[in-house]
Amino acid sequence: MDSCGKNVYERFLEDASWRSNPFAQHMGIEILQLDETGCTGVMNLRPFHLNPNHGVHGGALYTLADNLSGIVSLLWGLDHFGKTFEELSVTTVTGGLNFLRPVHGSKVVGRATPRKMGRSLAVVDVSLTDDRGQECCSGTLTFYYVDRQRFVQG
Repeated sequence: MDSCGKNVYERFLEDASWRSNPFAQHMGIEILQLDETGCTGVMNLRPFHLNPNHGVHGGALYTLADNLSGIVSLLWGLDHFGKTFEELSVTTVTGGLNFLRPVHGSKVVGRATPRKMGRSLAVVDVSLTDDRGQECCSGTLTFYYVDRQRFVQG
């Protein structure tokens, strides 16, 4: 909790830098729920999300999975390491998605949950469902904790 009585999850949802994240905003990603148990978000589909076969492009689905899982990793780290947003960041090390079935509808809902959170690495499970509530993707992504200033400077 900070001096205003807000936890890291509440502060993140209020943070203007997430709401103005140009890539997430362009992709139509919105956060629906966020706490220590995980992150739920939605990606509202647009024509540019589609592949040449008129299905949702796997890269768009990976983008949603990566964003939600990265948020889970970062906020767990902030909550447990006593760091600030200015001090800590995460970067994706690896990730794999199993594409289970085509997406139907106008949105994809994702849920990312912590699996194994450590001092250096965070492993997060993710599941994506379509408008019918059918799971279309599942996977696991791994993130590395980095010093934000060193990361930004290269």
